[in-house]
Amino acid sequence: MNTVLSLFGAKKYKERIKSSEHVEEVGISDFIEALSAGEPRLFLIGRPTCSECRSTIKDIIKSVEDQDIHLSYINTDEIEIEKYRELFKTFKIEYLPDVLWICGKNKVKSMTVYHPESAIQMWLSGTVSKEG
Repeated sequence: MNTVLSLFGAKKYKERIKSSEHVEEVGISDFIEALSAGEPRLFLIGRPTCSECRSTIKDIIKSVEDQDIHLSYINTDEIEIEKYRELFKTFKIEYLPDVLWICGKNKVKSMTVYHPESAIQMWLSGTVSKEG
């Protein structure tokens, strides 16, 4: 029964990602390039098989939509995690989901609160610059 619920949750998670005009699924190379260039950009690192990712995605997407912010999404189920372990360690990406704002060349700010939606909204308002 838990497996069925997990598969249903993963399917719903993927649908939420794909149905939002504010979220674009990208590869890990996009993250690395944006970091190297210091390109101001918001990333969500998560995966559909993560229960915490599934429980927070609705609030994260609603928050970026309400604030008209573009979010680049990286699905870690689709990458070779061992290959990028050092990169994740460098930026203290230990748990999923992780929302990161690239705020300079090789510099990120990480969101630490994923509930309630108002906390996400506050972090986005205080951290993310729409102009870059």
